[in-house]
Amino acid sequence: MSNVDQMFDHSAIRWIREGLNETLLAVRHDLENYVEGEGSQGSILNCIEGLHQVVGTLRMVQVYGAAMLADEMEQVARGLAAGN
Repeated sequence: MSNVDQMFDHSAIRWIREGLNETLLAVRHDLENYVEGEGSQGSILNCIEGLHQVVGTLRMVQVYGAAMLADEMEQVARGLAAGN
């Protein structure tokens, strides 16, 4: 593997970081409300939608490891919504 392959271009993350952070903060808030019983089914659905957006964004900028993690988080949230 060359040095170019080992280097990560952080510029892609820089231009999406603020929006990504806002989305993840909203996801966290929705998930906490749902788990603590303060939110409705809409809270977990908002959480799922936000995580899906995060997955797409990370894939778009080719940050595949983080996208895979976010996808797993989305699947767990879907399981919670389904009562699993």
